[in-house]
Amino acid sequence: MSIVGHGIDNVDVERLEKLFQNGSTKHLSRYFTQKELEDIPLCADRISRLATRLAAKEAIMKSLKHGFGDGLAFTDIEIETSEDGSPKCILHGKAAELAEELGIREWWISYSYSGGVAVASAIATA
Repeated sequence: MSIVGHGIDNVDVERLEKLFQNGSTKHLSRYFTQKELEDIPLCADRISRLATRLAAKEAIMKSLKHGFGDGLAFTDIEIETSEDGSPKCILHGKAAELAEELGIREWWISYSYSGGVAVASAIATA
């Protein structure tokens, strides 16, 4: 196993909450797949939990050595929860193409939130 890429990112939970304040599905669907939105119930810490997933998506983009845009959408990266509770990365579209080009076979993702900040790290291995 060799490391192909590593990314880290953080998201200000309050800033994200302001963006989604009106509950607009337009904004939510730009960043999250329908499955991701269904996996996180309407609850007091929903925005914090979405923020960790958004930070993970940004960290994964960095691991792919590619930023948002130029054909890569946030919804090309889907974060699920594995049976053991750990984050799992599912790639679609441009993200899947980039991972294949880089020879990425496995992802190591960790995220957390505290004090109004969500943070995530993603390590891509071949």
